[in-house]
Amino acid sequence: EAEAVLGRVEDVAGLFAETPERSADSPGSDWEDRLRDLAVRAVLGEPEQAAMLARASARELQATLGVDALRVMSGSISYVRRFWAHNLKGAPKASLEAWFEALTEYAVALSYSRRLCTRSVACAVQRERPGSEGRRLAADLAQRGDEESVDYGATCTDAYVAGDRVRSLVNMAGLPNWALHEGDEGAVEAPGPLHGCASICFNKGTVVLPLTDICRPRDFEERMCGRGKPCRGFAPGQLVRSLVSAACHPRALARGLEGRITAVDRTRGRVNVDFGGTNDNGTEGALRVTLLLSDVSPVEEFEAKLQSRREALGGFFVGESVRSLIFLPLQASRPLLFGAEGVVSMLDLQHRRVLVRFGGEEPLQVLLRFQDVCLMDEFEARLQERRGVLAGPLPG
Repeated sequence: EAEAVLGRVEDVAGLFAETPERSADSPGSDWEDRLRDLAVRAVLGEPEQAAMLARASARELQATLGVDALRVMSGSISYVRRFWAHNLKGAPKASLEAWFEALTEYAVALSYSRRLCTRSVACAVQRERPGSEGRRLAADLAQRGDEESVDYGATCTDAYVAGDRVRSLVNMAGLPNWALHEGDEGAVEAPGPLHGCASICFNKGTVVLPLTDICRPRDFEERMCGRGKPCRGFAPGQLVRSLVSAACHPRALARGLEGRITAVDRTRGRVNVDFGGTNDNGTEGALRVTLLLSDVSPVEEFEAKLQSRREALGGFFVGESVRSLIFLPLQASRPLLFGAEGVVSMLDLQHRRVLVRFGGEEPLQVLLRFQDVCLMDEFEARLQERRGVLAGPLPG
């Protein structure tokens, strides 16, 4: 492998001639060894050997790492490249450039090997890929003007190409005028603007999703089966209540709304929750949201968890109605009156302040201390407390 990185193809060929040939299915070898062998074979321009190793690597990857095999493998490759780059920082400039040229060639070989593995999983290894005629891969891709030759750092995105059909594993209810639901099918338009993402065109719109949140249609049932296992007290089919509120489509998600879990993403600590529909058949206008495990609660534990969350946030939630406990005459548009009703817009936990929007003909936004506002149902009690302390009329 090291000789291949250095570009000494003759030395690599000599080493392989002196070493007994190992079967692609021999016991005791893992996918990392096969990947290294595959990259070397690709550098040497031996497509048949590379394809055989790709099939063996794909089988072991699936058996060892499951459906996220290619993502893990791509991450490992990216780590190796960062390691080499870090350790070459102090080298002389001439040597550094020579090494990076060799590493670039090696990265193309690794990219080629990943694509071979991907297509082996789909039972279709293409033999007309770059390097099949013994040409140098980087030169081949550059000559063709292949877009992939520019981005050697791509990892997961080369598992999908434009036009591939995919299905969503998550819900996205915060999109403008439409919602993405678990199981919706779309087509890949292009790799997304972020690493490990792709732009997906669905029937109602286009959205950029992480590759871990989509899968091929044939893999959907298997992926959802993997998300059917319990995690931290949550399981599919369980009734839960939301601890958060949010602007969603087709209607807002209200705090305390009850729904049923349809999938549990144990890796990222999320759940897909179906909060039902608004009409008789419960389909049109259905509210389906993907939430963090910390944002939902079992029905029987809701009150306790809600109170604990309220205390952690200083006693207020964004969107709650509050009343003012102070009088401020020097505001920009009008004075803030004692007892004025408003809605919490933002919380500043560090400084224990809350931004409140007060309605009226001239809306007013004021940043107040936690002790200067209260919830609607607490106003009368807090009013009497202040009257007792001040022993007289309140300001304003």
